[in-house]
Amino acid sequence: MRLMDEIHLEYPFMGSRGIKNELWNKSYKVGRSHIRTLMRKMGIEAIYKKPHLSEPHPTIRSTPIF
Repeated sequence: MRLMDEIHLEYPFMGSRGIKNELWNKSYKVGRSHIRTLMRKMGIEAIYKKPHLSEPHPTIRSTPIF
């Protein structure tokens, strides 16, 4: 978990697959599902553009009503 935290601080955009690959490169053989479980337990998640960030507020209309 300490290594995962170090990787996440260095590369905050990496998800469970990227962290798994980094750990494999450092000779730690772990599975992606276990990485995902530990990420949830630690409260970390990848930073990326989430869906629907540009949706307008439902009460604002883009065209005027006549």
